Amino acid sequence: MDLSSIAQGYSVGRIAAVVESAGIQNYLVEIGGELQTQGHKPDGSPWRIGVERPLPGGRSVQKTLTIRQDAPVSVMTSGTYRHYFDEQGKRYSHVLDARTGKPVTHNTVSVTVINDNPTAADAWSTALLCLGREAGMPVANESGIAALFITTHNNRFEEAVSHRWRSLKTIEVH
Repeated sequence: MDLSSIAQGYSVGRIAAVVESAGIQNYLVEIGGELQTQGHKPDGSPWRIGVERPLPGGRSVQKTLTIRQDAPVSVMTSGTYRHYFDEQGKRYSHVLDARTGKPVTHNTVSVTVINDNPTAADAWSTALLCLGREAGMPVANESGIAALFITTHNNRFEEAVSHRWRSLKTIEVH
């Protein structure tokens, strides 16, 4: 059994619980790009979070999230663009689809989920990535999950967001 699809989210949640139990009300906990915020930065401004552009070997920003709420917010992204191998002209992801036991090979390269629970956000981002945008978007919408799907089409990125993502009131997306 491999729990890596929720390990970082779970760990972020555990650390956030320790931070909160110490009486700290404003924080950002991050492990490997998976994070949870609460409150605001020390200068009183809102947290700004970058969603990475899914380019192999690249480190640039696709979207910026400005979080304007005091309650905990978790932002988790699963992607196929960092860890993969190419075999006979086909790219194979490190993410395995539990339904088939095979690597994810569709054109959805990144799924970001926003949720108040970091473990759930991490699990959902991986599950929706395995499903891909076509099958995953209806699941995200039916389950009330705030999700951003990024796919590649003709060497360009295309974004699609769930109904819940569109209805976020305290998070600005730039």
